[in-house]
Amino acid sequence: NDPESVAKIPVFGKKMDRVSEILTEIKTLAPEQEAILTGITKEKNDLVNTLRDYLYDITGAIHSYAVDTKDKPLADKTDYNRDEIDKIDLKGLEILGDSMSAELAKIKASDLEEYGLLAEEIADYTDTLALTKNNVNNTDIAQIDKSAVKIKIQNLFAELADIKKKSIIKLLRQFERKAPEFHFKFKAAMTLHYS
Repeated sequence: NDPESVAKIPVFGKKMDRVSEILTEIKTLAPEQEAILTGITKEKNDLVNTLRDYLYDITGAIHSYAVDTKDKPLADKTDYNRDEIDKIDLKGLEILGDSMSAELAKIKASDLEEYGLLAEEIADYTDTLALTKNNVNNTDIAQIDKSAVKIKIQNLFAELADIKKKSIIKLLRQFERKAPEFHFKFKAAMTLHYS
């Protein structure tokens, strides 16, 4: 930083001030963009894990019911252990969730209660499945937030490139004659920074 040399071309100083402002703004926006993604991921994971927990309980209860009622196809369909459910991807969880919802609808509520599935739990499960399908797969809001920040950052980088190309490089030529040492140092720093 050489204020005396920069003062020889005031617009150059103004452009460099704008570059500093842009860099500060980018540094401010970058964590914001990361926070958007991190928050979404945690919320999504919590929701999916809750759905996994419900499916583990529900498949176990329906499986026990099916064994007791000698419904072998239903018992086979609901024979899951914890590891198997944990390995199912999101789409598979939704398919299993829909399948279990259909099976729950076929069994009397009083029978389900005998196997530990209360009406409130089934309602919570149904809500969790719906939320998972709607919120986890619908990233529109997150994408809007993320893309708004991303667009801001892209615009700032575009402005930086524009300032460099149309002003700084063009004005820097004058320093070769007016302040040769500043010209040399600035150009060397630019070469290192932009290469």
